[in-house]
Formats: sequence, C-alpha cells, structure tokens
Amino acid sequence: MADATGPGTGRLSRAALPGARRIVFGETADATIDDELYLMTAVDRAHLVMLRARGLIGAADAATLIAAIDDLDRDGYRALRGRHAPRGLYLLYESHLAEVTGAEVAGRLHSGRSRNDLKATICALRLREWHAAVLRETLRTEAVALNAARRHRAAVLAGFTHFQPSVPITYGYYLAGVAAALGREADRLLAEIPHLSRCPLGAGAMAGTDLPIDPELTARLLGFAAPHPVALDAVASRDSVSAVLAIAASVAVTASRVALDLQLWTSAEPGLLRLPDDLVGSSSAMPQKRNAYLLEHVRGRAARVLGAHTAVLAATRSAPFSNSIEVGTEAMAEAWPAYGHTVDVLRLLRMHLSGAQPRADRMAGHAAGHWTTATAVANRLVVEGHPFRRAHEVVGRLITGIESGRPVRPGTPIERRAAELLDTLDVGEAVRAARFGGGPGPESFTALWPRLHAGLRGRAAAAAGHLDVAVHWRQRLLDQVDAAEGSDVQGNDDRVDSDQFDAAAVEQPVGPLVEGGVGV
Repeated sequence: MADATGPGTGRLSRAALPGARRIVFGETADATIDDELYLMTAVDRAHLVMLRARGLIGAADAATLIAAIDDLDRDGYRALRGRHAPRGLYLLYESHLAEVTGAEVAGRLHSGRSRNDLKATICALRLREWHAAVLRETLRTEAVALNAARRHRAAVLAGFTHFQPSVPITYGYYLAGVAAALGREADRLLAEIPHLSRCPLGAGAMAGTDLPIDPELTARLLGFAAPHPVALDAVASRDSVSAVLAIAASVAVTASRVALDLQLWTSAEPGLLRLPDDLVGSSSAMPQKRNAYLLEHVRGRAARVLGAHTAVLAATRSAPFSNSIEVGTEAMAEAWPAYGHTVDVLRLLRMHLSGAQPRADRMAGHAAGHWTTATAVANRLVVEGHPFRRAHEVVGRLITGIESGRPVRPGTPIERRAAELLDTLDVGEAVRAARFGGGPGPESFTALWPRLHAGLRGRAAAAAGHLDVAVHWRQRLLDQVDAAEGSDVQGNDDRVDSDQFDAAAVEQPVGPLVEGGVGV
C-alpha cells in the first residue's frame, strides 16, 4: 500500500501542489487534530466493533487497531502533531496506524465505508455536541430570566416603543417576556432532536456498500437512534447544521435586542438599572466612566452568528446534491465557531440578567414623568362612557398644552375628568389595573409565571436524554468497545446482537441545567 502521506494513491502519481495543500489542509494538521480527531477515533472504534461482529475483520486485527487508537488518544495525538497532511487528516491518521500496526492490518479499517460517510458522521457528532450546548445555555438563560422576573415583578418601569416611554409595566414583566421568547427558541431546538438522531455511517460514498455491514450497530454504539435511511441524503445534506444555526442566529438576535435595552437603561440617562462593577469597565482617559461594554460584545457576537448563517446557506445553495466540498468542508467551517459565539452570547446575557439591579424609585419616577399613564387615563374615560378616539384626542391635547407651557383650560366634562385623572392616576395603579390580555398586573403575573415555569420544566425534561447522550456518548462507547473486545465474536454466523450495545444509561437524569437545579 502506498504511504498515505506521500504522492502515490494507486491512481495518482503526485500529491497536490504545496501551495494548494497549505491553503486546503494547512501547514500542519494540528488545527484539525484538535477539532476532529477525537471524533474520528471514536467512529473508528465503533466501526471496528461492527466489522468484527460481521466477520469483516479478525478479532486479533480489530484488537490491534483499537489498541493503537487508544495509545494515540492517550498521548494527545502527539505522533501526528506538526506533520504535513498532503491529502487531509484522515489519510495522515491512517498512515500512522499503518506505521504502528502494519499496512496489512491498518488497510482493513476502511472496509465498508468512505471518507464521505465518515466525514458526515463526524459532522453529525460534532453538531450533536454543539446543539446540546446551545440548548443547555438557552434553557439556563430562560431559567435565570424567570428567576429575575419573579424577583423584580413589582419594580415599575416605563415600557418603550420607538425608544420613547409608552405605558407602565414592571422590570419583572419585561424579563418574563424575555423568558417566553427564549422558551420558544428552546422548543425549536428540541424539535430538531429527531433529525440529529440519524447516523450517516454506512452510507459509503453515496450509495451504501455491497459489504454486509451493520449500520444499526454502529449507530447505537455512537449514541444515535438509527442509521440514516437514504445513503445519498446522508452524505449530501448538512441541512441540520444550517437549521440549528438558524435557531442559534434567532437566539442571538433575541439576546442582542435585550442587550440593547439593558445598555440603554444602564446609561447615565435614564439610569434605570445599575450593573455591578464586575460587569462594567472604566475608561483609560475618563475616570468617571462605567461602561457596560460586555453588552456590546453580546451584540457584536450576535452579528457574527448571523454572518455565519448567511455564509453556510450561500456556500450550500450552488452545490450539487451529492457529497460536496463546499458544503461538507467550507460551509461547515463557518458553522462551528458560530455555535460557540451563541453560547458566549447567552452566558454574557445571563450574567447581566442576574446581576442588573433596578433603581426602583428612579424607574417609577421616570415612568410618571413621561406620561405613561396616558393610555390608562383614556381607558378610564372609555369605561365612563366616552368613545376611545375622543378620549385619546383629549388626553393628548391636555398633555401637549402642559408641556408647551400653555395649558388647556378644561371646559367640557370629558376634559375636566381627563385633567383630574392625569393629576391623580398613579403609575403603580395603572400597572395593577393591567390584568387583561397578558399584561403586567399582579393578578396577570401571578397566573403567567407558573405557566412559564411549567414550560421551562417541561423543556428541561424533554432535553435531558439528549443532553445526557451529548455529554456521555464517548465514554459509553469506550465502555461498550471494551465489553465487545472481551466477547467471543467470530464471523457472520455468531455476530454481536445490536441490542447489546444500547446505551443503558441514556435514561439517567442529566445534571442541573442551572446552579441549584432547573427549579426557579
């Protein structure tokens, strides 16, 4: 067998040009080693157990290869670091196995598969981990927002529309709205789980294989529910990556909008919220400054997630529906950092939702000073029998007169009553009255919060198994490979039953999603 790092491939006599090689594979394989090799070696362990169970590799050769893979893992892949990869990481890794075990043994590893389905499987494993991370952080941030909502449910705040004070709400009510939005994003992430549970391994280059492999077994070993049903789709598609990235982008947009509100409210004017010192920065030149700079990072990183989603779709749109480098390599390179940015955005936002403290008196005074009770005044006039449009016009004219220094002298009964209500209706009373239509009134909030809390708990329960697999699948694989190595599997007639490799611990509860548990 030709050296996989050298020029010979059986078909080609020369490797790629050095300049092209550096562009595509890098000067060395180190970056891809850190990103992918732990997944590649995991897939190889599962594949070897399956090949042995089907009699496609002898027990001794399978054990030799698994031992070589174990040694490489334990050593942090040191034998491959700093080396050139003229034809990619996989063939560099395969050549190392050939050096260690001999070409005859190592040459059996790739039986019944292609780099196409191997790469798609690595992508699916990587996506499962990132999807779980984004889901976990979304649920945690939802829980923190709900905690803060209940804590600050009485802090009156002017709601804003078009950056102008509008009607009185509470800071807790605002945070309940944030929690509800995050809950919907978590629902969307949960809906993707069935699509993430199919394993591409076994699809081969694009049409399966004529070797008698057992994709059910490898799928179970790797923590998937089942193999992918259509080989072509398995290697051609990365739509789950773009679908999860679309949700991540939506999560990031929500976080960015909240970050903008928090930064406006913590500015010197109106100064409605105060952040602790560990969430602000000072100025190198202006000693009085307390800059909420971390919120700018939330907004900036959200933009990077949006950009990545656009790049993934743009790279995919013009590719043929088959295995394709622009989809499987170039587009995916944009996706993985974007998931990390989403996790960072949620963690930064969560710190601020937990740490921001409302300045209650200033909040209430700001709401009162900007006529936020005006709609409530008009509604009182409606209850007393006046048409809303007439009440709206009268209240607006009275406020304009007061602000211009030329007050309107109330002459009609509706004007006199409107002027009286403008003088006497308190912002707190206006909030308390807003108990219909999902408003911020105490009665409404008391009914709303348990529903939001129950939704969070339901989502956490639905996510638990998926999060557990995403965290523990590799250790379970190692345990199951060890168990398989100790069995007496010999050939096709005495194959390992796939059910033996069920992840028995999948139903164990996942750890708490937030400090102190999911309960809020």
